[in-house]
Amino acid sequence: MTRWEAELYHKFDLPFELYGKDFLIRSIDKWHRRELVIASMDLVKPTSDYVSDSELRSHFARLEAAPEWDLVVIDEAHHLTPPDAVEETLLFKLVASLRNHSRAMLLLTGTPHVGDSNRFRKLMKLARPDLTSQIDDPNAFDRAVREIMIRTRKDDVTDHAGNFLLKGIESHLIKLQANESYLQLERELDAFIGRSLDDDEFDVARSRQGLPISRKLLASSVEAVEYSLRKRLDEVELRVRARRRGMCTGSSSLTVAEVEVARLRALLARCEVAKQSDPKQPLMRAIYDEFVCSGHRKVLIFTEFRVTQRWVIRELQSLGANVGYIHGEQTEEQKRAAIDQFEQDADVLVSTDAGAEGFNIHSGCHIVVNFDLPWNPMNLEQRAGRVYRIGQRQRTIVLNATVESDYSNYVLTRSRSRAKTIAAELRTLSPEFDDVYAERLFGRSLSINQIKWLLHSAAGHSEIRDASRIDAAIGRARGH
Repeated sequence: MTRWEAELYHKFDLPFELYGKDFLIRSIDKWHRRELVIASMDLVKPTSDYVSDSELRSHFARLEAAPEWDLVVIDEAHHLTPPDAVEETLLFKLVASLRNHSRAMLLLTGTPHVGDSNRFRKLMKLARPDLTSQIDDPNAFDRAVREIMIRTRKDDVTDHAGNFLLKGIESHLIKLQANESYLQLERELDAFIGRSLDDDEFDVARSRQGLPISRKLLASSVEAVEYSLRKRLDEVELRVRARRRGMCTGSSSLTVAEVEVARLRALLARCEVAKQSDPKQPLMRAIYDEFVCSGHRKVLIFTEFRVTQRWVIRELQSLGANVGYIHGEQTEEQKRAAIDQFEQDADVLVSTDAGAEGFNIHSGCHIVVNFDLPWNPMNLEQRAGRVYRIGQRQRTIVLNATVESDYSNYVLTRSRSRAKTIAAELRTLSPEFDDVYAERLFGRSLSINQIKWLLHSAAGHSEIRDASRIDAAIGRARGH
């Protein structure tokens, strides 16, 4: 919120106030004194039971009681819809209420579509409920997209003379070879999951849902799946001990639990062997050698899981890199301090997706490494957007790492499929959503040995825009 407040004041001379920090409303008749307000959606969203809301005790109720707003702006609007797009989130209900309590509403997001058609349509209906019938009509859907959405591309931003400000972005898919110990772990993990899910006496409520995520964890790192399996082992051993003391009444029999303990111990032994030569270790060596040491470049690394993050930090530090980090348990001040350290003297910043939104990390950094691939392909754009932004003076390089294995290939295929869905449903909105959008997003395959040439090729690359894009950019610059 403070970034919004600062930029609105310094760039537009608009003195916004922060609700909950600069002021609070305890009496609804005080709202008339506040015309320019910034509020955290998490602070003012409705409560889950609505009891305090109805009695004007909550921030949400007081906000609803305010006079009609001239304009409501919602940042990072893609967070409003839940993954299944069935149940409405509290944030969705907040914005729906404000939609009916304002003269105009603007939803801001760089990633409106996450590859889920239902979620995208729900967001469109929130923006324009009057166009619901068109949104639901396949023959009118494209027209509704064009009417509801405005897409601005950083690629097309120019100065007053029509000169493009950014030097472009390139993505590369780094395919890492899996060794036999890794593949054997993948096979044994698959067999364990299969047996567990087929077992009628398996503890469905507590365990069955969590097993498939083990595949995603292994696609991230051996350390990540080992950590998950060890936690699972501790839980099962606790139940075994409780059963033997006659204290447990769960559905799993003692025999089934003891068998699972043996399977888990065998898997952990396999992990111990596989993590000695994790296929992603050579990538960290290449990042340090080619970018940090030889290229004297700073590198921003993203990973989904904290366990993988800690492992990456340890490995890079052992090579001699000065490493900072960002994760979700840090305060806003701690995250910004990590970015400051990165800009001053750190070589590498390793972040979970807690650092993928709301931060500018382009000062001195133009290289992003996605250490693991997300289900949602738009996360790749969000991550790259931390360095590919106005003020970036070099061509942005993005490396997307994946292992040549069944699990990693499944994640890549699923994410690519979602990217193709995005391109198909936004094709009339912007020329970037064409038939090769997914290929550009993930990049062409590149071997780890070719990383050394990236800095040289990027430095000599000239971004090519066709005549129509250049003419349009000059027209916008001149105010036409």
